Amino acid sequence: LGIGPSPKKRVVSFYEKHDPDKLDEVPNILSKYYGDYPKLVKRLERKYGDYGYFLNWEKDEAPMTLAFDKLETTRTYLFEQWNRYAPQFAKTATRNMK
Repeated sequence: LGIGPSPKKRVVSFYEKHDPDKLDEVPNILSKYYGDYPKLVKRLERKYGDYGYFLNWEKDEAPMTLAFDKLETTRTYLFEQWNRYAPQFAKTATRNMK
């Protein structure tokens, strides 16, 4: 989880529009510019000539939105692991407590 907003969704959609071959490189690009996203935005806008695409990207992914997404992913993972590996008596006891 990051402390500040990240332009990941906007960068992914930008590359889908302008250079789909680079979609696999998005995590590396974001890590290279971590903490200096305005510099990344300027370079992408200048390179592809699509100015204004990143306006208000800070509102796309607020930290709490990222936290809730990660929380849901973790919950789903733990639920799958519980269903796969927990002994049957524990599952039955848990179901009876509800």
